[in-house]
Amino acid sequence: MTKKRRNQLNAECQSSRVLQEVLTKQKKELQSKVLTWTADGLMTADEGMHELNKFDELEDNIRVQFRMDLDLEDYIN
Repeated sequence: MTKKRRNQLNAECQSSRVLQEVLTKQKKELQSKVLTWTADGLMTADEGMHELNKFDELEDNIRVQFRMDLDLEDYIN
């Protein structure tokens, strides 16, 4: 493995970790908000679950796009 490729893999791993941290933090914040809003009667449990499911779909789409971008970079390089 060349040094350039090793550096690229390290950068990809770092990016993946950062993405994971951001998504995890955002999900925890949303879960907290949904619990608070549900407890305060501002939304129903079904509405809360719908919001969490929407986030899960968005998260999946972000991960797929992230992987596709990395695959494209591998192809270009």
